[in-house]
Amino acid sequence: ASYQSMSIEMQSKFKELVPWGLVFPKDTAAGIEFPDYPLHPAMLYEAFLNLIGFLLLWFYFRKKEYNPGVLSMIYLIMYAVIRVFVSTFRAEDLTVYGIRAPYLISIVMLIGAFVGIKYFNRINKIKTN
Repeated sequence: ASYQSMSIEMQSKFKELVPWGLVFPKDTAAGIEFPDYPLHPAMLYEAFLNLIGFLLLWFYFRKKEYNPGVLSMIYLIMYAVIRVFVSTFRAEDLTVYGIRAPYLISIVMLIGAFVGIKYFNRINKIKTN
């Protein structure tokens, strides 16, 4: 069973599993939906993982020789993977055919990024020949 399909009482038992959970103010969307319940600080997870992604791009991938546009596609891949991970901790309500919308968007981003890498590599091959 997913976190979203559990009752509020069952979700509140996750407090023991997440001692670092945040209680959101009652006038926010999270505070209204989950009043006085500690929730995963998903926004902090996402910020931390995006910082790691930036550092990887800046200190590792940037130093390698890539065709123009490929580094952007690598970022898109990294962001899609981060978003899938972080979305498992969010209380997302929007689903399409039973699949959470951020998962579908991440799949589209991954496909687009891999197609983009192929495209940018092919463009460079055509220009060099």
